[in-house]
Amino acid sequence: MQASNAAELLLGNKQFLADSRALLQGMGNQYADVLPDGFNPREYRIIVGLIRKEAGDIPFFSRLTLMRAAERIEGKALRTAFVVIPVQ
Repeated sequence: MQASNAAELLLGNKQFLADSRALLQGMGNQYADVLPDGFNPREYRIIVGLIRKEAGDIPFFSRLTLMRAAERIEGKALRTAFVVIPVQ
């Protein structure tokens, strides 16, 4: 899942972190402090957006996959949140 891959890259790949900082700085000053040097992962949250047309619960195995991804992310000291994005 993309969320757990992003968490692993942020915490375990110094080059990815440096490249991300450079990209954010190139987008303007409003993003300059998003990933400060020595950032504390406990201060960040990985948001997982689930885009859905249907209302109600998601299928069991989809829910299980999301829960397992959240466990992997939280095991790396990052917090997670899930947001359902309804579409028509």
